[in-house]
Amino acid sequence: MTYSLPKFGVCFGDVDTSYTAADVKAAVGVISKYYNLIRTYDNFHTTDKLAMLMNQSNAYSIDVILGIPNVDLPTFDAANYVKANCYPAGETTPWPSLKCIIVGNETYGVNAYGTYAKDLHKKVAALIAEIKKDPKLDAQVAVSIDFGPALHTGQNVSECDFTGGGDADQNPEHIVNAMNAIINGGLSTPNMVFGNLYPFYAPENNVDLNTAEAMINQLAGTSTGWYPYTAALAALSKNGITDITLNVGETGWSTKDGAPAQTQTTNEARLTMYLEAYKTYIETPSTYSKINKFTGMTSIMFEMFDEPKKTDLAWEPHWGSYLSITPGSGIAPAKKANVSIPFKGEHDL
Repeated sequence: MTYSLPKFGVCFGDVDTSYTAADVKAAVGVISKYYNLIRTYDNFHTTDKLAMLMNQSNAYSIDVILGIPNVDLPTFDAANYVKANCYPAGETTPWPSLKCIIVGNETYGVNAYGTYAKDLHKKVAALIAEIKKDPKLDAQVAVSIDFGPALHTGQNVSECDFTGGGDADQNPEHIVNAMNAIINGGLSTPNMVFGNLYPFYAPENNVDLNTAEAMINQLAGTSTGWYPYTAALAALSKNGITDITLNVGETGWSTKDGAPAQTQTTNEARLTMYLEAYKTYIETPSTYSKINKFTGMTSIMFEMFDEPKKTDLAWEPHWGSYLSITPGSGIAPAKKANVSIPFKGEHDL
């Protein structure tokens, strides 16, 4: 069986802690209109929501990427995780939609959850070893990590590395060791890593990226400066990481309430522009000049639904193409009025 992932996917956040199984069912139905891949970040502590996510995804031919939250890494037990998350209860055949597990999220160094980053490679190796015990799971499920957009030192691409987003211990070695654990793990599925890469956070010249060309050039440009996809490629090269596929684990545009100091415009039209520009970048990269072509397997949009609980930054709750789900309603929210989603799933509602 040849392993593959859809070209485009979408993030569905905070599934376990905020929503009911009925909410999950409604959400997957909406997602199926546009995407054939869902990324979640949850360690599911209630099996009804995991079962709903997996069964509905399978019904719509949607692949699923599960995530192990940073908060769970200090006490992570690979055997218990695989048993609880990779199979329907009481069964020995894996969930058919499960395609990848990402260990942690932008996991760099020391923060409120402890020094787990230093042991990230051990968590990855333990999960791989557990998956390899089942040939069916080994043939189906990849193990990965992701890293965030803080790849730059100054504005020099040659100095880019896997430094962290504000943690006390910003050591690229943690990410590199984890990637080497993936490469050396010997799974039957491809070696892959996910970068959360956003031109939205472009640090150069406080420029407002107001055209498709400007957005994609700021993502993957080849000239001197900081461009997230280019920076990620440079960081991989700098650390001698060659036998791994770089996917985009998150990318998108906020629609409301200010922006970083880089003064990006946040509105629904700008999100539409970015989604359309990104789709063109993947499918017909020759549209844009002086860029690095995408060589990965998949790109995941952040995100499907707004998340009002994210209040650290003014623009954080507003990345969804759809409004937020009302927890417990079992009803899908409305799409934002001026957002157009250019991707097409296998099913219409």
